[in-house]
Amino acid sequence: MKSKVYNIAAIAFAGLMAISAPNYAQQSSGTGSSSNSPAPTASAGQNPATTVYSLATPSAIYSTNGSIAHIAPLSAYTFNDLGMLQDSTYRKKMQKLQEQMSALQKEMSSLRGEEMKKAMAERSKLFAENFKKMDLKFDEKFKTLGKLHLNFERSDADFEKKVQSGEYKMKTKAYTKSYNVDANDKLQVENRYGKVVVNTWNKNEVKVDVEIKAYANEDDEAQKLLDLVKINDSKDANGVNFKTQIGDENTKNTWWGTMTTNGKTTVRKTVVNYTVYMPAKNALTIANSYGAIVLPELSGKLDIKNSFGSLTTKALTNPANVINIRYGDANIESLTSADVKLAYGSLDLQSADKLNAEFSYSPAKIGTISTSGNITVRSGDGVQITNLGKNLKTLQVNAQYAPVKLSSLTNDNADFDVTVRYGAFTYNNGVNVTSKSPGEDDRRWTTTQTYKGHIGKGNSDKVIVIKSNYSSVKFDQ
Repeated sequence: MKSKVYNIAAIAFAGLMAISAPNYAQQSSGTGSSSNSPAPTASAGQNPATTVYSLATPSAIYSTNGSIAHIAPLSAYTFNDLGMLQDSTYRKKMQKLQEQMSALQKEMSSLRGEEMKKAMAERSKLFAENFKKMDLKFDEKFKTLGKLHLNFERSDADFEKKVQSGEYKMKTKAYTKSYNVDANDKLQVENRYGKVVVNTWNKNEVKVDVEIKAYANEDDEAQKLLDLVKINDSKDANGVNFKTQIGDENTKNTWWGTMTTNGKTTVRKTVVNYTVYMPAKNALTIANSYGAIVLPELSGKLDIKNSFGSLTTKALTNPANVINIRYGDANIESLTSADVKLAYGSLDLQSADKLNAEFSYSPAKIGTISTSGNITVRSGDGVQITNLGKNLKTLQVNAQYAPVKLSSLTNDNADFDVTVRYGAFTYNNGVNVTSKSPGEDDRRWTTTQTYKGHIGKGNSDKVIVIKSNYSSVKFDQ
């Protein structure tokens, strides 16, 4: 602050020195004064008046011959007056330095941008390589489809061999029951430790045949286990019900299976297998555990829950089917419309018209989706869709920690909107990306990329929306 004041004072002093002496002489002979005292009169023969300059700019100063000289105070000079006195060399140097600084900043920004592009390219390459590895793993998983979990039929066959050798003892009994039904009656089956096989016929009747087996090390133990198994049946206003009961509250926590201690194997096992006959149009509910479910072509509403067992079906044409499988594989020929939940298993679905599905830790292989699909996949080996139907309107996929693959897109025309977070989007020449965010020239690196465009000629009436977190998306011809 002080230096600025000194600079202003110096400029003022230089300006005053530049004013001609006659002007100051004229000012020194003036009569105006702020003092009430009379001005002394110069006598003839005295030397000309000499003006004394002061940067303090008093309202009046006295010359050496006693006359008064008036000087305007420094504050009376305007900014423009002082600016005219600035050194033009200083201004030129400052302007040059500013131009050099601006050029340097542009160069630094350009260098940072180039380095960012290189880093983004390396990351994209890494993601692409990782996706190829995931893709190979994805295909490999489907080679073992249906072999990921326990094969209960093989387990039963092993027990039969040991019964024939005399190592295990087996006791059996059968149960059969039938009810007349109309089109509004629902059949409900609840079972465990066995399979449920359904057949259809042209009768207004439901029939259930149950084969019950008990295995143990001794005959009497096998008989005790067999006596614990009971089939409860009933018919009410809602339909016909069958339920497997094993023991009572005192035997609920009894262990089942085989156990080896000190080289000796102890076996306690029951198998309850249902064979069902019913009209194809009636509604069916099955809740099963530790066994397979096998279904024919059905048009009635279906509600399936199965744990630790597989599901195999023909065409299921009802528009309100519900399927829930845990720890088991599902092999389905076709679905007209269904809500499907699959956890810790695998799905092989040949075709679906409308599909709403959730997959957790389960690879899903889907042939054709004809009208619409809404799929959520969490963790595991992801989902693969082979064909998009000509009448498809929307396909939405949300994936986390699981890859998404659309294949055989050669003859398809569709629009797409793909967002990947911590992942990659790979595609071939048949896919045209029209918008990418961030763009190729964007210097920022972000965890999220959005791609919009079309497959083939595009089709605004056929839209694919995929959102992927910590996983990748692939479009393959």
